[in-house]
Amino acid sequence: MDVLKTLKVFIILGENMEEKERLAYESRIIFATMKHFLPEFKEPDNWDKKIDSEKRERLDMCKQILFENVQTNIKKEN
Repeated sequence: MDVLKTLKVFIILGENMEEKERLAYESRIIFATMKHFLPEFKEPDNWDKKIDSEKRERLDMCKQILFENVQTNIKKEN
């Protein structure tokens, strides 16, 4: 299975978690995916200092970009 499709599956699996737990879960998955594609990628130094609403906003932007990429790849495969 493609890395981005796997990312989407794991994100979906975490949808019913409490928000604080979900933020930690999604950030681990998204950061690991970024590291897969960009080995030099590092989690932002101040990530733990950001408020939860800012983390959610940034993770949602990342997910939107990554999921658009999944949809584009699916269309290319068909």
